[in-house]
Amino acid sequence: MLHTRLDLARRQLKIIGEIQEERKVQDAKWGGYSHDDDHDRDLWVKLLRKHQTRALKAMNKGDLDEYRKHMVRVAALAVAALESHDRRSGE
Repeated sequence: MLHTRLDLARRQLKIIGEIQEERKVQDAKWGGYSHDDDHDRDLWVKLLRKHQTRALKAMNKGDLDEYRKHMVRVAALAVAALESHDRRSGE
């Protein structure tokens, strides 16, 4: 399947939007940056691994919708970890 640069850019924007929406869900559920900043870097890595494992299990079962859902969560968690890191580092 041949994609134009515009098609690829649109797909990326859609995915980034999904990650942003998942971050909003996470913030509403867990309390935002004040909760996130209670996590040390080790815990962030553990949380990412947990959701990566869930994505892998879904993939192995052939449940690609569940796989995709968990990959969006992994991406959103990575963003949260980076935001927390940057706040702690004064960036």
